[in-house]
Amino acid sequence: RFGAEEDRDLAEERRLFFVGMTRARERLILSHARRRAWRGARREMAPSPFLREIEEQLLKRIERAPPGKGGRGGERQLRLFEE
Repeated sequence: RFGAEEDRDLAEERRLFFVGMTRARERLILSHARRRAWRGARREMAPSPFLREIEEQLLKRIERAPPGKGGRGGERQLRLFEE
């Protein structure tokens, strides 16, 4: 894809990103994975470039430790169904 079609695709992706954000009623939590497994290899991932368009005073950034061996970075796993 080149030129105008690629620009339209990016504009549509941006529009969907912000439409999705407007669906939040009280709070919106945005997150991203620093690394992902893709086709059998681990890839470094960057946050969406659209995040830069959100005014900084509207954001509360929380850095979480990456999961370590046998855990989720000190967070407690929640269960949907109790036994």
